[in-house]
Amino acid sequence: MRKKTKKNQKNQVELVVTEESNLCIKCHQESCVCEVAEPQVCSECHQEPCVCKVAASQVCSECHQEPCVCIRKASIRLSDDSEREILSNVPISFFDVDGEDISAVDFINNINRVFPDFFDSKETLYEIWTNQQTRKNLIEQLSEIGYKKFALFNLQKAIGAEESDLFDVFQYIAFNVQPISRKDRAQLVNLAMLDNLKIEQKEFVDFILIKYIEMGIDELDRLTLPQLVEQKYPVMNEGVKALGGIKEILNLFSNFQKCLYGQSNYLDKN
Repeated sequence: MRKKTKKNQKNQVELVVTEESNLCIKCHQESCVCEVAEPQVCSECHQEPCVCKVAASQVCSECHQEPCVCIRKASIRLSDDSEREILSNVPISFFDVDGEDISAVDFINNINRVFPDFFDSKETLYEIWTNQQTRKNLIEQLSEIGYKKFALFNLQKAIGAEESDLFDVFQYIAFNVQPISRKDRAQLVNLAMLDNLKIEQKEFVDFILIKYIEMGIDELDRLTLPQLVEQKYPVMNEGVKALGGIKEILNLFSNFQKCLYGQSNYLDKN
């Protein structure tokens, strides 16, 4: 700031007038000597300032998300000339038995070729899958020849069946049977078919099904059965007693799984 003095001619009174300084805040000179930056010319429109139009937001008209999260599927043809569908907009890695990257199509073709070594019909797959031990053996045997469990779960993702059972995945790849969700599969269990069940036993089966829907087939392994009883009943002995004893629990755990995988007439035959 600086002061300027003026005289009022009439009253001869000095007036003090303040004037704003024009000093540059960078170089501190009244006449700025700062270097002027070079104009930033746009590399696309070659104008300064840029006059390019900002691209419009690409919001999907179906899912209303950006980027789009819609499920997109594409048909693929297998080596046996049959067709299946896989997700086309979800990147999933697959490897062959030597650990080399391969496409989803190659992986599906490869595993489809080995399936007949383990089951050659839907009925055979059903018999294997409804028994906890033979189901476990099948998964372990596939792992031994290079089809690890994580790869099977990737296959599940590739066909858009993450909410389904691996049983449905195998049925779809081997026999072109459309997968259903674990929730829908659980609804196949008609508890009224299970003869002479106590209320506690029906409630226990319903409890297992809830766990199965949430977590998958591992909840149906016999090794998890003690944990399921403990989770349902705070005191293990009380749970065993309420469910009719260990033998009854094992039979219940085994028999309801036959209903779970679609054999609604199983108990009528046995």
